Amino acid sequence: MRIFISYRREDAAGQAGRLYDQLSSHFGSDKVFIDVAAIEPGADFVSVLEQAVAASDTVLVVIGPGWLNSQAADGTRRIDASDDYLRREINGALDHGCHVIPVLVRRARMPEPAELPSSIEKLGHRNAIEVSDARWHADVQALIGYLHTAIPDTRPRGPGWWLHPSNWPALTFDWLFSGLAIVLVASGYFDAWINRNLPVKPWEHAPAQAAWLLISLCLAIAGTIRWFRFQRPDQVIPKGYVVSVVGCAVFAVGVLSSIWWSVLFGAETPGVPTIFRPSNLLQIAGGGLIVAGPLRAAVGRRELRAGPPALISATLLLGTITFFSQFDHPYVNPWAYDLHQLSKTYAFVGEELGALSLMMQAAITTGTILFVLRQIRLPPGSISFMLTITAIFVCTQLGHFQFIAVAAVVGVASDVLLFWAGQQPTRLTQLRVFATAMGVLLPLVYLLEVWLTEGTYWTADVVSGTVLACGIIGWLMTVLTFPDRETAKVASILWPPRK
Repeated sequence: MRIFISYRREDAAGQAGRLYDQLSSHFGSDKVFIDVAAIEPGADFVSVLEQAVAASDTVLVVIGPGWLNSQAADGTRRIDASDDYLRREINGALDHGCHVIPVLVRRARMPEPAELPSSIEKLGHRNAIEVSDARWHADVQALIGYLHTAIPDTRPRGPGWWLHPSNWPALTFDWLFSGLAIVLVASGYFDAWINRNLPVKPWEHAPAQAAWLLISLCLAIAGTIRWFRFQRPDQVIPKGYVVSVVGCAVFAVGVLSSIWWSVLFGAETPGVPTIFRPSNLLQIAGGGLIVAGPLRAAVGRRELRAGPPALISATLLLGTITFFSQFDHPYVNPWAYDLHQLSKTYAFVGEELGALSLMMQAAITTGTILFVLRQIRLPPGSISFMLTITAIFVCTQLGHFQFIAVAAVVGVASDVLLFWAGQQPTRLTQLRVFATAMGVLLPLVYLLEVWLTEGTYWTADVVSGTVLACGIIGWLMTVLTFPDRETAKVASILWPPRK
């Protein structure tokens, strides 16, 4: 099913864009056409529009109060002009036998056939559907239901819909880049594993730097191809990947600066100094920018539900930020039961570092997930995927694999909470509860696992205080990402009301 949205920008651009967002979220952005999202700068838009109409099964004509009587500079009705692009779209749709549906917005009335030019007067005989602001979601869902009835959708539906490639709107380049980004992050964690576990560290940074070179080469080749295709500087970098190009440059600065830093201050010292070495921090920051490319590309295409490349990108972003926190991460250094050869006199050190590690994990995890949710909707199970994959990366460092199950349990519980929060029309309170609960769950499930398997020397005050502090941090993350109800309303389409 291919859907074309026809509208006048000065009449109903906001409603047409909102309709596109919801339809592309349901059918996929590659199945829904709207001019602002599909026409490249410099393209012959008349030709593109004609081809898009001819290739469509359904044309939705969005009609607002000013649709019919919009005037040209000379005072005549624009729709009476033979070269009016909107008239040509409708005429082309009728000639090609498309299913033409008038969509009334902003309390507009349906034009009478006699009020329309003769070439499109048939539009006046079509039954219209009204989509009002007051019941937008319900009306659009009714429209979607009608489209499925009138023009059967051959794509797989049901519980496993997300696993079928025909439901993935991402571009081939996103898949290629996501694969290289996985190699980059995995190589970074392998680098850290070598630093911790091997006495001799030949070519320690080679895998991560090789992955960076591959990604840089990929972007360079893509840019070259796009230059010869579009001949425009602003089209060289694929949409959404400017952040990745910047990341490659930052990573390069980190690689080059590591050479003279070693000359000035000597070779790396294993452990915490390695993480905090400025050249390594630059590479970590560059890596975070690099892996965000597919996520930013999906947002740039106005996709509302993340496809696999966007989800992989979000997961790698969480993994990259978590990479920095390895120096005090609960899955690497479990201070809750291991004093790391300190005497009991210094148990307070273990309590401080352990509590801080859990608080830092809560801030990074809830903050990253809320940042993603502010831009794009995550499919069911996404948080479980993100937390589990990140835990696998981290737990391999010193072999604490029992914490992978902890991350998975927290992920499943958080997915359930997100589903609950996402089904409420008044989202802000539910989002705050969701983030607070996730902040609580991260230390609570972790400390429960430690208590059941290893025991802990932490007092009840430290345990309960840490859990409470992490919950407060989760709440604070929502204040930063969704500071008020108006900000939350921007993403209202991501959170449809409960039926």
